[in-house]
Amino acid sequence: MGQTDRKVVYSTDDVSEDDSPFAVLRGQIGDDNLGASAGRSTPAPPSTKTSSRGAGAQVRVQRERKGRRGKTVSVITGVPGPKAHREDLLKQLKQKLGTGGGLEGDNIVIQGDHRDRVVNLLNQLGYRAKTAGG
Repeated sequence: MGQTDRKVVYSTDDVSEDDSPFAVLRGQIGDDNLGASAGRSTPAPPSTKTSSRGAGAQVRVQRERKGRRGKTVSVITGVPGPKAHREDLLKQLKQKLGTGGGLEGDNIVIQGDHRDRVVNLLNQLGYRAKTAGG
């Protein structure tokens, strides 16, 4: 058994600015960006002005198995906005649900039957979401 390497811990505290390797980076990030969500971007909820489907746009979540070799997925349709917005939303949903997924055209596909959880998360984010199908 060999000797283990010690971990070097860098501090971002304001105690000694000259000794910190992060002193150069301090001040580049605004104070309002510091906190639990620093460095993370969350997609903005749709507004009635930027919605491509109009003010009555509703997001639908349905379960699907057909054409997927028997695997169940949750398909989210009707998410307004550009593809980059849907990619951000997909990433956030995958992290919160702890599952995989992807984009298929304009639809977001989440692996597994997570309809109820997806609807709750989307409603919390400001979308008008509801389950569709049986």
